[in-house]
Amino acid sequence: MSTPTFEQLLERLESIVERLDSADLPLEEALVAYQEGVKLAAEGHERLAQAERKLEELGAGGKTKALDPDQVLVGDEP
Repeated sequence: MSTPTFEQLLERLESIVERLDSADLPLEEALVAYQEGVKLAAEGHERLAQAERKLEELGAGGKTKALDPDQVLVGDEP
């Protein structure tokens, strides 16, 4: 089985949330879905952390530096 992409993880997690939001999901199935959702959320979080570390490495190794997201959003120069 190939490793799903981040986008595929997110789609699966969204699908699980929709199932959990439905009132007709039996408790046992809801627990299984919740456990899968927790695992997917943790894996997605780790992938985002890896991507952030990679961006920081790229910024540190070149002539650019990592930007503060708050500064980028308001348009201030770091």
